[in-house]
Amino acid sequence: MTCDACTCGDDPAKTCAWTLECDLDDDCWATSCGEMYQFSEGGPRVNKFKCCPFCTLPLVEVVPVPEPEEDDDGD
Repeated sequence: MTCDACTCGDDPAKTCAWTLECDLDDDCWATSCGEMYQFSEGGPRVNKFKCCPFCTLPLVEVVPVPEPEEDDDGD
């Protein structure tokens, strides 16, 4: 998908955030416009998605930072 399909130009307030919902092996993404999308490999950037195919806004990829595992040493 090329940016020609985007409807809002360069306005950063008008974007569709894609958030990784599953682990990195599943590549399951939730969109801020209420849809879900799953890639067979990689995420939106790797697959050259620049705009959301559902709402046509420019796509912003959000990968949550995993929480550190607690040290279970019995203290």
